[in-house]
Amino acid sequence: MLTLTPTVVSLIVLWGTWFHCISGVLAAKADDWRTRSVYQVVTDRFAPPSNVSTLPPCNTDDRKYCGGTFLGLRDHLDYIQTLGFDAVSISPPFTSVQGKTLYGEGYLGEWPQDLTSIESHFGTDNDLIALSKALHDRGMYLLLDIVINHLVPPTPFNVTSFTKSNGTTQLLHNTIAAKPFSDPEQFHDLCFIGNVTSNQTTIENCWLGDASLPYADLNTENSEVVHVLNDWIAGVVAKYSVDGLKLSMAKNIPIDFWKAFTNIAGVFALGEVVTGDPNYTKNYTEGMDAVMDYPVWFTVVDAFRSPQGNLSALYDVVAQSQKLYSKSGFVAGSFTENRHEARFPSRTQDLSLVLNALTWPFIHDGIPIIYYGQEQGFAGGGPPGNHEPFWLSGNNTANPFYRLVRSMNAARHAAMKSTTSYFLTTPMKFVETHTNSTLAVSKPPLLSLLTNAGSGDSTHPGGASWNVTTPLYKAGQELIEVFSCRIVQANDGGGVNLTSLGGMPQVLLPATILRAHKDAGICRETTEHSGAPSVRFGVGGMRLVWGAVVLLVAVVSFV
Repeated sequence: MLTLTPTVVSLIVLWGTWFHCISGVLAAKADDWRTRSVYQVVTDRFAPPSNVSTLPPCNTDDRKYCGGTFLGLRDHLDYIQTLGFDAVSISPPFTSVQGKTLYGEGYLGEWPQDLTSIESHFGTDNDLIALSKALHDRGMYLLLDIVINHLVPPTPFNVTSFTKSNGTTQLLHNTIAAKPFSDPEQFHDLCFIGNVTSNQTTIENCWLGDASLPYADLNTENSEVVHVLNDWIAGVVAKYSVDGLKLSMAKNIPIDFWKAFTNIAGVFALGEVVTGDPNYTKNYTEGMDAVMDYPVWFTVVDAFRSPQGNLSALYDVVAQSQKLYSKSGFVAGSFTENRHEARFPSRTQDLSLVLNALTWPFIHDGIPIIYYGQEQGFAGGGPPGNHEPFWLSGNNTANPFYRLVRSMNAARHAAMKSTTSYFLTTPMKFVETHTNSTLAVSKPPLLSLLTNAGSGDSTHPGGASWNVTTPLYKAGQELIEVFSCRIVQANDGGGVNLTSLGGMPQVLLPATILRAHKDAGICRETTEHSGAPSVRFGVGGMRLVWGAVVLLVAVVSFV
């Protein structure tokens, strides 16, 4: 029997009514998101309020709240937008378990205890509304991360409280003090998933966590639970003007539930399904618009973590994903880091390998999602090490990571404006390079040349060359490499011959596109003054010399 307090019922009904009253407002759908690139933050770790006199210290090993807020994020949108991002993904914002647990505090937002209130550490209800408005005033989207697989009761918690009396309907305990659900009948019977990865019934019906911090698994087959959650998400989307949802732990909930839930939400829905098997993730695209492309992520990590990485495996997994995902592949989440995975610079000390991997999300078919701090070269390992406080980075705009991210955002936007190519709907295609340790990815009008050859050392600098014979351009067509701003001419066959010292990635766009769209801000001097190529890095006005990066990669290492 569903048990809800009058206050909770009233709040859910209010949210649902609000949603239906404004249902005529256009919501952001998958096609709207196709053009976007996303900057993903951990709300608690991005920016404290602007009025603090001293930036708060933050030791990631403590696993405590550090002071980032909605308004702090709002006040740093200039930084994010200047990088070229037009969408921001924030942590699950609802009230989490309070106080310290065996695994630290709930600063990630993944231990929800009350879905009807906002986590006070992040700010107030009005603060989140203000952040949403500030994004929309800039033409940016809000991607809201949500966790509805479970609720986490207050600690300490006796897990036997969910055991039902044998042979009777009497409960040993009838509340967990969580909202909007508190009756054990609204949760699956207690059993922990543990290390089970292949039994779908266990994955969907048992609990994450453990006896020290149990995640009470919601029974999303219960019609009353489904009804409340559907009304709840309708209200959340309306109240906070949400443009898209990131569905964390999506594989722990049946696909049939997601179909109705995402339909009611009425906005773009992107599911987190952690697996290396695209045949498994494909099933979830039946219940949501797209998924985070974990199968490709696993392969990218392996391909670029060392010169021994398997680049050819990327051919196979991308082809398989394109076939299985169909149109949803164009809005899949393409990433190399997130809050759950170790940062790429913790996997390799080779700068050129990191930069090649960082280029990948922008040339992939899906939506690029960059995890905060990637543009600053953050190198934390697995959680909690990869939850660094952003405010201690100094917002360095002169480093190669920042420059690459900004240039690739600009290049992607320029490619989308081409009148002769259909960048957003043309599947990426690997073309032959006739050289070792290299990839060439064509996504007209963009041609991206990547390598895992590495940067070498001070005695033997690394390097790579590409001999692309596939006719991608007109013979002699003028192209511009967006990082170095040098001019490259297509060969007589319409292909490209190019060499990169230090194993740096190379990304080419036709000069005509950049000249026609100077607002993209790429290589302005090269496009305005034909002749000797500029050596300036990427976005016009930036002074970092790409050649200097090439000289440095042989000696740069990550601490």
